[in-house]
Amino acid sequence: MEIKLSNLFKTKNTPVASAAGVAGVSTGADCPSSTPINIFASPTDRQEGETYVNFGKRACMYTTGNPSSLRAYLQRIYQSEKARQLHNTQLQEQQRREIEGRLNDVDISISNAKSRLNVVDIEIKDNDEKLNGLKSDIAELKIKEGQTNRMPLVKFYLGLLILAILTVYLFIFYSSTFYSAFIQGPSSVTDAMFNSQALPDAFSRGIMSGLFLITVPIIFLGLGYGLHYFMEQKSSSKYFKVGVLVIITFMFDCILAIKIAESLYNLIRANTWEDTAPFTISMAFADLNVWAVIFCGFIVYMIWAVVFDMTISAYDDCKSNRRQIASLSSKIQVLNSNKVALSQKAESINGEISQLVLKKEKLKAQLNQGIFSITLIRQAFAEFFSGWNSIIGAVGLATAPDCNQIYEIECKSFFGVQPEITE
Repeated sequence: MEIKLSNLFKTKNTPVASAAGVAGVSTGADCPSSTPINIFASPTDRQEGETYVNFGKRACMYTTGNPSSLRAYLQRIYQSEKARQLHNTQLQEQQRREIEGRLNDVDISISNAKSRLNVVDIEIKDNDEKLNGLKSDIAELKIKEGQTNRMPLVKFYLGLLILAILTVYLFIFYSSTFYSAFIQGPSSVTDAMFNSQALPDAFSRGIMSGLFLITVPIIFLGLGYGLHYFMEQKSSSKYFKVGVLVIITFMFDCILAIKIAESLYNLIRANTWEDTAPFTISMAFADLNVWAVIFCGFIVYMIWAVVFDMTISAYDDCKSNRRQIASLSSKIQVLNSNKVALSQKAESINGEISQLVLKKEKLKAQLNQGIFSITLIRQAFAEFFSGWNSIIGAVGLATAPDCNQIYEIECKSFFGVQPEITE
């Protein structure tokens, strides 16, 4: 491949704006970009009007692509471009206005961050006051531990009275309904639910029948106690267990109600001359007597379970503040978690303020020490290396990989970033 040197050293890129004669570097501001470059000029200096691309070509040709020479050229370009910018009054003023604007933005950001920090500090203070108040309440409750609490005592005796009445009701109801469903069919739905002769008649039929009716209500009382027992547990599975118990009780009541309704239906059927269809489940759910039995049994059973739980809780609170202390302790846990979150938020804001203050100090240092644009220097680097690479590629020099490595090292050293190498 034939390369014409006259074509290699013609300017192609727009020269970087500059003041002539700084640090041995001259620019092409005073001559057209098409002006030919003197190949025999000093190889270490950029000619007046010469672009960095052509300067890179000429330097590479002179040094035959030596990587060490590339490092020296790049360092020289950095210093010369920096000096050029520092002596450029117009550029300095422009950069100063830009930095002053950035300083103003940083001041606003710091002010906003401090305002947010003040809000968080107030929230932390309020949270601490609530925590201290709850801790004082717990300490006061622990002092009163063992003293009789009048209100829980009243609740306990009232609950005990209601519980006793409901227990008698359930005993009568379930003994009567079981008698009507499994021993002797009822004559009416009222007789089925409240039969005064159920127990005497059952014992007249045998001791086992009588014991059966006496013990049957205990099944439902045990199911009610099971509801209280499972609700005392801490695991989330307690709701599943409670639901199973409620469903079992409801199914019990449904079976009793359907059996009683069937007995009443068959009684009516036996006393009529008309042909009637046999009793079915669909007929049962349409029968008001079925729902009367279910509600008189199941609803009262649920009320008994609730009252039993309230009575036991009131008994625990008569001479103990355990439940109140547990409630306050759970609130303290929430406030402690909130305190940790607020502290982390405050720490984050303080870190943000520290970064902003550091950024502000760096900007002030730039104002005091002189201002120069890294972007313009990186542009000069890129154009110079582009010209350098074009010669290496055209001539086929074996130093291309080493030059690429040197360029990357110098860019990272001066600018802190890895460059994009253009072939």
